[in-house]
Amino acid sequence: NKIKLYFVYISRSIQARLEYKADAFIGIFSFLLTNVCSIFALAVMIQSINTLDGWNMYMLGFLYGMVMLVKSIDHLFTDALWFIGYWYNPQGKLDKHLVRPVHPLFQIIAETIQFEALGELILGVLLISICGTNIEISWDFSKVFLMIICLTFGAGVITGLKLITSSIALWTKRSGQV
Repeated sequence: NKIKLYFVYISRSIQARLEYKADAFIGIFSFLLTNVCSIFALAVMIQSINTLDGWNMYMLGFLYGMVMLVKSIDHLFTDALWFIGYWYNPQGKLDKHLVRPVHPLFQIIAETIQFEALGELILGVLLISICGTNIEISWDFSKVFLMIICLTFGAGVITGLKLITSSIALWTKRSGQV
């Protein structure tokens, strides 16, 4: 059963990541701080530009929050795809996945969970909550459902692009830079 196996992989990944708890929390905090700095830079740019065709900081903050949520979902669950181009293929480590009786792509995706994405997730939820109320979005079931669909497809697009560049590594031996 692949669902049960996925949770086994994830629990092992969480155990490995929490072996060094300070490192995990520093990673989460650093991603949070990096994105807060990006929001600050966005605010400075908006303050220096007189007009953005009716857009204000709350509208842009809401969009930035949506982007943060999409990136965090992708980063949390499928960030290990980068390992194909950077480490697995160039260093011959892909072979360990090829000899196991489970699909190699499933193993690569399932074996790593990135806690740093929690910083992006927290910030995305905060931005959508704060900015969404200030631009007076009235949340109902259909809007929440549409947002979940948009977040899912957005993360799917980013994951697909990572999968394409990782697949290029099978021919070029290195695609991490791409």
